[in-house]
Amino acid sequence: MTTYLNVAVNFPKEKSILTYKNSDPTITFKNGEIVAIPLGKSRTALGCVVNEQVTETEITFPLEKIKSVSQKISDLYLPSNEFLLYEWMSKYYHYSLGQLIFDTLPTFNPQKPATKTKLKIIEAKKTEELLPLNTDQKKVFDSVKMSTGKMLLHGITGSGKTLIYAHLMNLLFIQNKSVLYLIPEINLTVQFVDFFSKLFNVKIFLYNSEVNKNQKLAIYKYLLNSHEPMLIIGARSAVFLPFNNLGMVIVDEEHDNSFKQDDHCMYNARDVAIKKASLYKVPILLGSATPSLETFYNATEKKAYEYYVLDKRAQNSNLPQIEFTTLAKTDAWPISEKIYTSIQNALVKKEQVLILINRLGFADFIQCKSCKHVYKCKNCSVSLKYFKNKKVLNCAFCDYTINYPEVCDQCSSMVLIQRGFGTEKILEVLSEKFPQNVIERFDRAEITTYKKLVSALDKFHSGQVDILVGTQMLSKGHNFKKVNLVVVLGVDSLLNFPDFRSEEKVYQLLVQISGRSGRFHSESQVLIQTNNPENSTFKLIKEHKYNDFYSHELSERKIFKYPPFSKLIVLYFTAKNLEDLKYEVMEVKKVLDDLIAKNYKEIEALGPTSTNIEKKVNQFTWKILLKATSLNDLHNIVANFQKIYPIKHFISLKIDVDPMTIQ
Repeated sequence: MTTYLNVAVNFPKEKSILTYKNSDPTITFKNGEIVAIPLGKSRTALGCVVNEQVTETEITFPLEKIKSVSQKISDLYLPSNEFLLYEWMSKYYHYSLGQLIFDTLPTFNPQKPATKTKLKIIEAKKTEELLPLNTDQKKVFDSVKMSTGKMLLHGITGSGKTLIYAHLMNLLFIQNKSVLYLIPEINLTVQFVDFFSKLFNVKIFLYNSEVNKNQKLAIYKYLLNSHEPMLIIGARSAVFLPFNNLGMVIVDEEHDNSFKQDDHCMYNARDVAIKKASLYKVPILLGSATPSLETFYNATEKKAYEYYVLDKRAQNSNLPQIEFTTLAKTDAWPISEKIYTSIQNALVKKEQVLILINRLGFADFIQCKSCKHVYKCKNCSVSLKYFKNKKVLNCAFCDYTINYPEVCDQCSSMVLIQRGFGTEKILEVLSEKFPQNVIERFDRAEITTYKKLVSALDKFHSGQVDILVGTQMLSKGHNFKKVNLVVVLGVDSLLNFPDFRSEEKVYQLLVQISGRSGRFHSESQVLIQTNNPENSTFKLIKEHKYNDFYSHELSERKIFKYPPFSKLIVLYFTAKNLEDLKYEVMEVKKVLDDLIAKNYKEIEALGPTSTNIEKKVNQFTWKILLKATSLNDLHNIVANFQKIYPIKHFISLKIDVDPMTIQ
């Protein structure tokens, strides 16, 4: 007897669920199972069963045209909780269910025979005992271990949040339960693996972009069948791993932008983790020294989370003294003499120094002194960044690269000026000032592999490097024992970024990087170079008045109706032809305005306007921002818009629900 089933297919359209038949009565299908199915005239694709029992009366097209399932992938499937998670994500983020599943599952080719991959176990051999918790940490631990819900641990830098995590893990492992530990970036992996592997005897798996596809598939299949306690340490994609005995989810640095996916399905791994914990009926603990404004508000005002505070450093060390310095006319650009003196003092004491400059390269752009010509990318609406080591000008968004010009292309002038500065420039000027010291860079241009990351951190921890110049990669989580001076350069450009979260992001960055200073010492210093030392955010950071910052920022958000006092969805429209794109987004705006007038009068539709960088890789992008107090209204208008307005074939639409940055 022929039976029918619906399959979510790896296809970009939201309605990517197709009907197939099962002509083999010896095979049964369940929701969440992965199958190979014919697609089109000759292609075989992967799909996921979303309804294993479709009656003939539900089918609206000729039965004889329905194709048969090609193959059942018996050792790969979505357990029921994971299946429900994907269904929720598809609806919440307005993204094709089939494409979402196969965007995030480990890569698998049904047309190739499965190869056996040796599973790689971080070597976890208990060589150290857990340090005891201090009085404040013990209070938090005793409360958290009894919780079954959502929690926020707001602990200042150096307060010992990681030690609390370790004690919770230990308790869960004794109960034969596993822990999913999410961190925002790979560069934090090194120290956490080192820390946890010495404390426990359980299996520890890493799951991030540095893990190859065969190993990811092996880990996924292993977790499908394992009931033993283990620790998964991963970046955002680890949130999709299945568990049979999950005991707790921990999201460290919950505020971090890296948890937000910026292409395909634009999910936030923190929010997906909260939903996952709910489906598995396990507690979730969010931790941060600088919680996002929404999380802080949800915990303190709406009481949606249990809220725990650690406001003292664990090692009896003081918070660093924060000072702001400006570049005087007598100083040699781009670093003030006060900073040079402080660095010299630290080096004399055999201490190490961190320098944060959140820009790559040697110069931001090159300009002709005579005709003012600026070298720009031919594919993107940005200037080219100068990398002195490679002697090239390079685009930040595409592969466009040219050799450093000897004369101006426009007027043949031989005087080309380097504007702005990045990590390369700072490394050069510091090397000239301190020739006897070892100075190295820590940025994504220099740290291109996990092996280089481990090596760079090992060298710094072992004292082989005196000064480390880096980007935001340095700012969070690292535990440097000999760092009592942190210097921050170029922060003004972040404050001037046109985004309603710019103050919050600067606050988070400066507090996090300040937290790298003085973790094992009673006296430490942070020097921040700025042209605007009177900025109100700077004053609150200097005085360590974190709650005052949140109060100030919340009052601003309330006035302008930005999150957490509203919800946002951004629609991004991209096309190769700018005029066609402009016409199309104006038509879209008319449709949205009409829907708002009829059914959604509380919604604001702002735009259309170009994105901050209008052109990237020969594609133009414009946006429309939807704002409302009701998230349901926003979801409904987007869903209705997609039903009634077919997007033209030359336009691609990207939907960003709860944007972290409005591009």
